[in-house]
Amino acid sequence: MVDKNSCKRRGAIVKFTAQVLAKFKKYNEYNKVFDDIYNQAAQLAAIDVMNNAKLLIQKTSNGQKVIRYGPKRSVTASKPGDPPNTDNGKLINSIKFAKNKKGYVIGTNLRYGAHLEFGTEHMGARPWLSVALKMTSEKLGDFLKQAYNNFRGKLK
Repeated sequence: MVDKNSCKRRGAIVKFTAQVLAKFKKYNEYNKVFDDIYNQAAQLAAIDVMNNAKLLIQKTSNGQKVIRYGPKRSVTASKPGDPPNTDNGKLINSIKFAKNKKGYVIGTNLRYGAHLEFGTEHMGARPWLSVALKMTSEKLGDFLKQAYNNFRGKLK
């Protein structure tokens, strides 16, 4: 509110009454709850991307049988365009998600994870993370509803 007696040549002094401050505080708490809702929905989506990526890799797609590793054993290499088949479980075990300033990051610290996702000059791409992301993007509204329902009692 503007104090009528404060108007001078340079402008006005704005003073907030206790009622205005109480409403402002309530508004900030309301925004905090919505921030919590969006953060929880983003976390649910990140978990879903991570789980979908792991499930895609665990499915064995048709492909070429190859001999790898020591001791040598036969594995089925996926076809280009299909998610990679798991050979030893390292990729699946390395897929994690973490929160950063912009949101959540999902991925692996293994260099060959990117090679599989995008391909190399010697190997066609076997996308796994982009496919998982697409699968999750179709459910973002559901995650937002779920997070909203978790916080509904806090909204007043």
